[in-house]
This record gives sequence, structure tokens and C-alpha cells, in this order.
Amino acid sequence: MKVLYIGHYRDGTGWGNAAINNILALDAAGVKVVPRAITYEAQDRSYPDRIKQLEDNSEVGCDIVIQHTLPNNY
Repeated sequence: MKVLYIGHYRDGTGWGNAAINNILALDAAGVKVVPRAITYEAQDRSYPDRIKQLEDNSEVGCDIVIQHTLPNNY
């Protein structure tokens, strides 16, 4: 299974931290996860190197898309 995970994990907010934890949990469970960032902030904050590595993966052929933005849009 390959998952495209669209979220605001670069924002440095609580919601961004939730996205980081979800991405890392999917990765730890053996799911091929491809994170793509959206942002509500002017600048990116720091985020884990593992996610930076996963960003290099292609989004072609994803089976599932998770769009994790704000709670009312999750």
C-alpha cells in the first residue's frame, strides 16, 4: 500500500505535530508514505529528517490519499 499524505507538517503548530506523528507512524508500520506539504505560515519550521527523505518519493501510484489540514477538513 502506498499513501499520499498531504498536510501542514512544516508549520510548527500542534496540528503540524499531529501530521508529523501520523506520517512517522505510517512509516514505522511499513506503509510506503509520500508526504507533501501545504502551509498556513509564512516560513517553514523544522521537521524530522526522515520526513525529508520520504518527500523524495514519487506520488505516482498511490492507493490512498490522506488530506490532513485543519480538523474540519481532515
